[in-house]
Amino acid sequence: MDPIEVGKRIKYARTNYNLTLDDIATKIGVAKSTVQRYEAGKIKSLKLPVLDSIAYAIGVNPAWLCGKSKQMILANTNNSFELSELEKQLVINYREADDLDKAIVLRTLNLDHSHSEEVAGAKDKLA
Repeated sequence: MDPIEVGKRIKYARTNYNLTLDDIATKIGVAKSTVQRYEAGKIKSLKLPVLDSIAYAIGVNPAWLCGKSKQMILANTNNSFELSELEKQLVINYREADDLDKAIVLRTLNLDHSHSEEVAGAKDKLA
């Protein structure tokens, strides 16, 4: 695990969910400076229990936080989050798109949804 990359992921997820360093520190029972040092990549010997706690406090997959998974959001999480108006419109537009356009979006975003029946065959259209 690269501490710098882990720190970038912590900051990305934290800001994505509009959480402060204090929010996370309070949730996991550590000092704000501890979370700040993890986020800055200054802790070279990363502790998995702390990373797990940070991940669950933010509501992301601990394996993603450590760079071991591409899946940021846990499938069975009780965390709810609000979509911005732009994100809502993007979802609507995606749902209305045809298979080719969906495949282009997925490829553009570097998402692997080859298992998705929704876009089955779309890769052939791009080839």
